[in-house]
Amino acid sequence: YNVSDYLQNTKLWFSVPNYFTEPVEIAVPAGCYTPADLCSALAKQLNETTARRLYMLGVYVSPLTTYTQFSVAYNAIERKFTFHSTQDGFILWFDRRSTTYECDSSLSQHAFDCWKMLKNWGLGYNLGFYKCAYEAVVVTPPTGVKSATGSYDSTL
Repeated sequence: YNVSDYLQNTKLWFSVPNYFTEPVEIAVPAGCYTPADLCSALAKQLNETTARRLYMLGVYVSPLTTYTQFSVAYNAIERKFTFHSTQDGFILWFDRRSTTYECDSSLSQHAFDCWKMLKNWGLGYNLGFYKCAYEAVVVTPPTGVKSATGSYDSTL
């Protein structure tokens, strides 16, 4: 597995300031991911979590309403992950630490806190980000469709 609770790299925090400024944590299931699989898992979690949050805030009237604005892409040549939103700006909070990792209790006496490490400190590191917050910038491509994008070097 390249993503696991034991490695403490399944979670990240994000917010969509138009709706919620307080960061929300998402988690991708543990597994051995290709870059394309990781993109799909991240986009799914971002969209589902945003839809749940918008329902809780009363923006959506039905819990079945879907949010589909987030996508994540991987450029193999540049080795970069790019997060997109076709509608809303967003912030990726890689400077936020999750404290809810539950590892095998037999390993607890040897448990480590990867957040203190310079390398391999979490999912953000695997995606090529630094341990700080990234606010997406609005990009207007030639089609005239606006998208919010954060793009940073990947280390996968």
